Amino acid sequence: MKKLTWVLPLVLALGLAGCGQKQSSDNDSSSSAVKTSKTSSSSTTTSSAKVDVKVTFDQAWQTFTDKHADAAVTNVELDKGMSGYEYKIEGTSNDQEYELVLDAQTGKTVREHQEKLDADEANGVQKREDGIKKTGLKNIDDVTKIAEKQAKGTASQWDLSKDDGSTTWEVKVQQGHQSTEVTIDAYSGAVVNTEQDD
Repeated sequence: MKKLTWVLPLVLALGLAGCGQKQSSDNDSSSSAVKTSKTSSSSTTTSSAKVDVKVTFDQAWQTFTDKHADAAVTNVELDKGMSGYEYKIEGTSNDQEYELVLDAQTGKTVREHQEKLDADEANGVQKREDGIKKTGLKNIDDVTKIAEKQAKGTASQWDLSKDDGSTTWEVKVQQGHQSTEVTIDAYSGAVVNTEQDD
């Protein structure tokens, strides 16, 4: 009987210690998830759903301008591709137009294309008309917050372009099966237009 009274508390203590270690292990993985989340938020996290994009807008822009130093960026898109999110950056020099697609997770080039500009776009014409000035641009995180607040959903696609002298971000926001495109002035952050897709 004495052995039983001694063994029973020992078994209970070991069992509780095992439960404590399991809970501690669970807490460790929770704090690891928080750390991962925090790490992700220091890169471009885009949207409250924390779209996993490790390459920032600035890094994508810089990669393009490093490859094409004489070109002006004319369009930047961040959208889901075949294997995850991709940046598509377009630009023009005085006589060429370029397209560079980067994996938004790794920064590796997915594809590149360049072609000669048509005569009416050459000699810097398209570069002057469509070139986007980076100074003062709202970044993806900023426009995501604005668009999600406006459309009450989760941003899933971003497009920066210049048309008729106005540089805007178009942000696609999903809420269930409903899709809303929010157009935002790329420098002031003002909402220019909101349009629901049918």
